[in-house]
Amino acid sequence: MTIALLGLFGCGNSGNDGSLESMLNYLQAVLPTSPLICICPAPAVISQRYAVPSISVGGSELHGRIALVDRALAGLPRMTLGLAQIFIKLRGVKVLVIPGTGILDDFQETASGWPFVLFRWCVAAKVLGIPIAFVSVGAGPIMHPLSRFLFKKSVKCASYISYRDESSRKYMHEIGGNFIDDQCYPDLAFNLPTPSRSASSERLTIVLGVMYYQGWKKSDSSGPSIYERYLGKLASYVTKLVNEGYRVRLITGDVLDATAISDLLSRLKPHTCDQVETCNTESLHAVMEAMMDATLVVASRYHNVVCALMMGLPTISLSYNAKNDDLLERYNQREYRQHIECFEVDILMNQTRNAIDNAPLIQSEINTENKAVKDSAMQQGEQILSVLSI
Repeated sequence: MTIALLGLFGCGNSGNDGSLESMLNYLQAVLPTSPLICICPAPAVISQRYAVPSISVGGSELHGRIALVDRALAGLPRMTLGLAQIFIKLRGVKVLVIPGTGILDDFQETASGWPFVLFRWCVAAKVLGIPIAFVSVGAGPIMHPLSRFLFKKSVKCASYISYRDESSRKYMHEIGGNFIDDQCYPDLAFNLPTPSRSASSERLTIVLGVMYYQGWKKSDSSGPSIYERYLGKLASYVTKLVNEGYRVRLITGDVLDATAISDLLSRLKPHTCDQVETCNTESLHAVMEAMMDATLVVASRYHNVVCALMMGLPTISLSYNAKNDDLLERYNQREYRQHIECFEVDILMNQTRNAIDNAPLIQSEINTENKAVKDSAMQQGEQILSVLSI
């Protein structure tokens, strides 16, 4: 019985790949003899990294005269061929699993991108009678009406769905994507192992997650100005931290974030830049390792925030989506957040000082909630197996 895992994996987002890894670990532990296959945009990357057979989520490229005909017919031949290839690729698959990630939003996406891709695979699986499970997924916002339609139809094809927070579940219900017996379970990354914290040095370390952020919409005309304001504020924040004697360590959550780190460093004065470290954090394991001696984490990427909380660290979120705020709310850390587009550096500095001054209490609150979150995250496994008759 082949189980297929579908998602935006292998493209350089450590959170997405961490969600896949968590689900692979679970399935390989409870169903060691069941063949697994990953369907994603970068199959070669996933096959090499996780030793799991992988196939492309897309169809074959058209060339020559066929490509000219395709353009003349507004892409209809390509879409038809792509759908036929999906049916072929699903041959022998008994269950289709969409493991975690914020798969039901259109951040930096167009309707013809991932919303349409997910819709086609879910419809094909439904036609073939293949049970579909959305497991601890994030949802919303979905700005484009067509994207909203495609995601709702995708969810309607499912046999099982759980959301990683109540806001995601509520959002889908509000737009008409409600599903009978849907539930909430924490993000799949909470099932990953955490390294032991190392002792902090006398010089306090602030881990700063830098994000390549140009607004929610793809190709937004205001994107460059949003990005410039964001980098300018981060540069001011880093300078203040260094001047007050903190060590600053920059990390990423997506391959695009390396550009943002480079752009940020170019805005710092040389003596400030010399006091700033950068880390290669291509996986959630690397993200957590970069936090092992941290005093505080400031981040925007959702899974950077998840990792900080898993490590029991005081955490400030410069949020671009309500999912970060919901997570901090769950951990009773609501006062440690600002929006990425309008945060104020002076307020961020005050939040930094307050979090460090109150670190023992904050760590106790986070560690208490971590136990409840991890217990809940592990509970849905048997339910999935039962619903899908695996």
